[in-house]
Amino acid sequence: MDSLNPAAGPVVYPRASGDLDSPRKPLRRALFFALGFLGAFAIGYYVYRYLDGKPLRSANTILSIFGLAILPAFWWADRGRHGRLTAVLTFALATMTIAGVLTNMERHIFHDRRPMYWNAFHYILATKYFDEVGYFDLYRAAALADDEMNKVFQANNGTIRDMRLYKRVPIRRQIDEARRDGLKDRFTPERWEEFKRDLDSMLIKRSAKFWGGPINDRGFNPSPAWLVLHRPLLNVYPFHKEWGIKDLTDASSWMLLAVVVAFWWALGLRYALFATLWFTVYFGNYGKILGTYFGYDWFVYFAFFFALAAKGWWKSGAPFLAYSGMMRGFTGMAAFPAAFRWLWDAVRHRAIPRQGTGYLVAVGVCCVLLLGLGSMTQRGTGAWSEWIEKISVHSEHHPTGVKRIGLKYLFANEYTSGKWEDSHRVMKRRLKETKPVYRAVSFTLIALTLLAAIRRDPLDATILFLPLVFFSLVISRYYLSVGVVLLAWRSLDRGHGLGQLASAMWVFAIPVFYYLYNPGVDTARRTWWWVNVMLLVYCVAVVANFLVRDAADLYRAAKLSGEAPEQSDDEDLAVAA
Repeated sequence: MDSLNPAAGPVVYPRASGDLDSPRKPLRRALFFALGFLGAFAIGYYVYRYLDGKPLRSANTILSIFGLAILPAFWWADRGRHGRLTAVLTFALATMTIAGVLTNMERHIFHDRRPMYWNAFHYILATKYFDEVGYFDLYRAAALADDEMNKVFQANNGTIRDMRLYKRVPIRRQIDEARRDGLKDRFTPERWEEFKRDLDSMLIKRSAKFWGGPINDRGFNPSPAWLVLHRPLLNVYPFHKEWGIKDLTDASSWMLLAVVVAFWWALGLRYALFATLWFTVYFGNYGKILGTYFGYDWFVYFAFFFALAAKGWWKSGAPFLAYSGMMRGFTGMAAFPAAFRWLWDAVRHRAIPRQGTGYLVAVGVCCVLLLGLGSMTQRGTGAWSEWIEKISVHSEHHPTGVKRIGLKYLFANEYTSGKWEDSHRVMKRRLKETKPVYRAVSFTLIALTLLAAIRRDPLDATILFLPLVFFSLVISRYYLSVGVVLLAWRSLDRGHGLGQLASAMWVFAIPVFYYLYNPGVDTARRTWWWVNVMLLVYCVAVVANFLVRDAADLYRAAKLSGEAPEQSDDEDLAVAA
């Protein structure tokens, strides 16, 4: 079947040979998995207890090395169709994945269940009181409220970030300006007291030194649609109580379990295990996974979209992609490669496949609905204008941070400097000086990515979303969590090519490098410079692999048939007639 033909049926993506989830009898299958899970959990718990006495950095290094080492073993077993060896390897992978989950989440699971108050301060307070503080005045309002209570912010911190100037300024100056501007008058007397109560319930949980971090952070950035969806819950939920915020953050964190189930259902057990292992050991999620208020909802819904797309249910996945994209922005770019691929079909065949048309229309409709939803605050459509203004300023300063992901980060930083004291001014000057080169490199790589997209099936094109993001944006480190969706699954469940194997291994090589190389705070920029170099190598390799592999397929098909075919399917894909 020609995968580029709009009249062709859906491509079927089989799981790897020897996968554990295909016994003949349902009862036998259930018993097999129950015993396997219990055994894997028992051994995984023993491994966790062994790792528990080590620093988390050392434990994650061991787990990352295991992921790096077991990938070629799976590849060899699949190539030789060694079903029993594959079963043993899958069991070993399950034990290490369980050990990774327990090791990285044990403090929250087994100990104090302490919420991440840094996250809660931004996501809960900024959402509940958006009508009063908007995107720019949360810090000023919090400082003013705290000044009327215990002066926690002022006890050990001299500065607070002015979100309009986007730089740190003295706290007293911000408090005086807030009073002079009548910021308190935006609240009713009841809402002001409620705001003080909610704020104080968080301040008393951490030290004054800790709170110097949140009030100097770069701010709260989810879209107005996110605010409107979450405000009804936060306006009635008693999160100020001792149990309230713990239960609230636990409920949202455990949504991640649904991602594992979705991956297993759509892409197989092996991928679900690899994805979970990488997600837990990835340094961008270091200490962030549990205890947040919907900190990863964008990731959960993006994963749902990808699982449904892997099943061929593109229209069903469209609302999840639209939600994720409208909440965080960058994930919405996942619609571009597949859309570009289907538009190429329209040019080539003078018709867009019905599947593509329905998907693109569904994404568009959902985005419009979310735009309207985000206008349902007291600020109306002005909420979107304020958000765009905030994101524009944020995007200007974002590349000059420390722990960032993106091609532009390599142009903003120098490997030889790598010090924390590099100022925004210095890095902004570097970006200005290198802008012509950056734009040329970025444009070339984006063009090659889209060229690769038009030669692949729509799901392959969606995989190219991550290189597209890397070449064009700078994102926060934990946003690379989408790597579990896009970086490795093709190598694990669909292909046997050495290029794909190398790509999957590179994914685990990056955290191994980070944990072994990172010498400390003073040279953090240098560490992240190298991390971005490794990601650049990965993204270029994936694009090149898609282009070269496609050309090789066409050449082999031409030699066999004696004529150049319109498009050859991947050699390791099973396609529906």
